[in-house]
Amino acid sequence: MLNNGNCFSIQGTRPTAVLRFIDAGVAVALATNFNPRHTPTLNMQTVVALACMQLEMTPEEAISAATINGAHALGRAERVGSLELGKAADLVILNISDYRELTHHFGMNFVHMTMKRGEFIYKEGEVAPRAPEDFLSPAWD
Repeated sequence: MLNNGNCFSIQGTRPTAVLRFIDAGVAVALATNFNPRHTPTLNMQTVVALACMQLEMTPEEAISAATINGAHALGRAERVGSLELGKAADLVILNISDYRELTHHFGMNFVHMTMKRGEFIYKEGEVAPRAPEDFLSPAWD
């Protein structure tokens, strides 16, 4: 799916099947593969940046694919995935001045605050240490 095994290089990229899907009106969804047994990518900002760099998606396409299209893929779009009256107020506030900055900073964490169901559950600051039992065993065990 990415550039012939050289997954972080943007040189020599070609139009992808994803663009053909989008041009045909197919809703594309992005995800992190948050699964401790299969190379998880825990940062959705990285997924959005990779979609723009490697799949040639626009920032708007990538953000839609990561939000409302992902909610549709999970059968939850009536409750989450966009900011609309009657939906859960799940959102993230980022330390960037323009959403297009997401595509220029690979692997950086811009999260300032996170809201889940209308309640702030995270505010930028020092991260508390986790207990050893909170960690899952790695895939190679």
